[in-house]
Amino acid sequence: MIQRKAFDGISEDAAKVISNIKSRWSCRIFKDEPVPKQVIEVLIDAANYAPSPKNCQPWEFIVLSGEPLHQFHESIDQWIKEKEDIKSQKDELKKLLPDGEYYTTLPRELLKRQKHFLQKVSEQLEKFGVKLKDVYKNTFYCHYAPAVILVISDSVKRDRHGLEVHQALAAAIQNILLVSHALGYGSCWIGDILRFGKKLNTHFAISEMKEVVAGIAIGRPGISVTDVSDKIKEAVDDNISETDFTMERIPKEPVDTKVKFFGF
Repeated sequence: MIQRKAFDGISEDAAKVISNIKSRWSCRIFKDEPVPKQVIEVLIDAANYAPSPKNCQPWEFIVLSGEPLHQFHESIDQWIKEKEDIKSQKDELKKLLPDGEYYTTLPRELLKRQKHFLQKVSEQLEKFGVKLKDVYKNTFYCHYAPAVILVISDSVKRDRHGLEVHQALAAAIQNILLVSHALGYGSCWIGDILRFGKKLNTHFAISEMKEVVAGIAIGRPGISVTDVSDKIKEAVDDNISETDFTMERIPKEPVDTKVKFFGF
């Protein structure tokens, strides 16, 4: 593994960038505090500066807050009840538990890393008497963040050019995550929103030639007054103060990846 040590000549600006990258974390509990429109505009501006193939900038955004976000949550309620996209809540939750097995096209090593992370989340939750299965579905609601940015793309095939588009989208999303962290806001990249598929197009009147590729939850980190989970709320009220609630800050553990250097 590459030794991550400071080296002579690193500038103060570079050190700040590196620190922001390493300290960013995925926030899943937010304060019920509105995110100013100006903050969202700064985030979108940062996204627009991401690299893209031939500068095509293949992204569009829909930003939700207030009543439109509440209406979106109501639609998700209905989609979940219909069980067209989520077969059975009980079975789905069981499959995602650390000891469970579930169908995936991921190679074994990546699956192992995912389960390792889920185990850490479970351990954090258990400190407050909460089970992972009790909070799993909050992901579909973008963790009830006060603002949600939906990332929209033209529908593309998974050929070389299509993969370039998705790489650009990922770069734009990462810019949003890093800048939100630098501004003191929590964020979480939501991929599970993809399971709602064309229902998202219908709800937001998006052309069938486009697709929602991700959701980004944005807000101040903390304990939301929204009734996200009775069990979490009760555990928090009984055991800890808001300033002590650090369940989400799971340290990053870089993978011991093999690197080949040529010409060094």
